[in-house]
Amino acid sequence: MSKQFKNKTCAYCTTPNSSTTGDHVFAREFFDEKHRHNLPKVPACERCNNEKSKLEHYLTTVLPFASRMKDAESDLRQNVARRLRRNHKLDRSLASGMEFRQVERDGTLKKQMTLPFDGSKYHELFALMVRGLIVHHWNLHLPTDYDVFATTATKSGEGFFENYLGLYAEQQISTILGDGMFQYIGKQAVNDHGFSVWKFTFAGGAQVLGDDYLSSSVIYAMSAKKEIIEHLCSHVR
Repeated sequence: MSKQFKNKTCAYCTTPNSSTTGDHVFAREFFDEKHRHNLPKVPACERCNNEKSKLEHYLTTVLPFASRMKDAESDLRQNVARRLRRNHKLDRSLASGMEFRQVERDGTLKKQMTLPFDGSKYHELFALMVRGLIVHHWNLHLPTDYDVFATTATKSGEGFFENYLGLYAEQQISTILGDGMFQYIGKQAVNDHGFSVWKFTFAGGAQVLGDDYLSSSVIYAMSAKKEIIEHLCSHVR
């Protein structure tokens, strides 16, 4: 392994001198092989790398069902089918939980096939990816009194995040990876470099169904002091 990522501060837990490997902020398995080069990579300790890999295994298996990418069908037939053959428990869960629901899409209700989905894992992974991107783009490890909140905000919550994305930033980044597999915008506050706001779309605008049966194709995230994040977790959806 390259010395670039060994014995460094872990991008996720910020433990000094703990990294044992370099971790792709966006798992390579999300991408077609021709798009796996030059993906953001950061130092990670063994524990964080393993925990993030568990989330990625689940989400690289489930999320392609919602993909709007042009190669979505072949991804399901080849890669997802292979992953499900190795995870019989998840395969049975998806098959038994499949159903049709009336889902809000573009302002109207439409009948659509849905699969059971653990949204907490979705948000947890995006929160980790934000930590990794802050290290990758801005060479900053969040202080221990900071945290990250990620959510698939409905219309009532979108305005909150869009307001911050419209403000002047110390640094900002806008990137498209894998021909649209991931697209994100990140802005860092001027007077508080640990405060940042992010907006992601995944798989060409894949929509995830929330508890209120409203679907969202946008994932918002914020890094801030823990007391601010605690407030967000309670009030912004």
